[in-house]
Amino acid sequence: MVTALGDAAAELGGGHARHLAVRYLTEDVAPWLNGRYTEATGRELFAATSQLVHLAGWMAQDEGDTPENRGRAQQYYAHAYRLAAEAGDPELSATALRGMAVQAIDLGHRAEAVQLGEACVRHGRHLENPRAVAYYEATLANAAAQDGDRRAATRHLALSESAIGRPSAHPGDSWAAHRGR
Repeated sequence: MVTALGDAAAELGGGHARHLAVRYLTEDVAPWLNGRYTEATGRELFAATSQLVHLAGWMAQDEGDTPENRGRAQQYYAHAYRLAAEAGDPELSATALRGMAVQAIDLGHRAEAVQLGEACVRHGRHLENPRAVAYYEATLANAAAQDGDRRAATRHLALSESAIGRPSAHPGDSWAAHRGR
């Protein structure tokens, strides 16, 4: 469902599919989260839900730059982060933090953007997918540049460039690298 809804949002714009994602979350996924399952199944369920909630955040942002959509997106990203933490998934945690960092950059909250970018990079530090690592490093570079820290921006941009130049151990196995949100 995440792939189908993400593809629809990419094709038509997030505003056209967000209501479908939210309805699926509240009517179908929420009861599953409250169900009974093994620990391994629970981690997978929370990880998949984190992806869907993150997508709803991106869709809210894509819907238009209004205070309501910004607030909605922020809530979705924060919830995606909590779900990713529950799943024990550092890539999903980093991706949710990246969404919040980008939003902070867009709103001019430079110090917060840097802090979120740093947390994003910390969570993604040991990932095997170089595209995801590059994605997070570039976000921190952008936040540092917006904050006027040229040295940090240059360092993280170089780290991003270095990461993107490495071959991936598991191509196509990355939420961050696949969705590019």
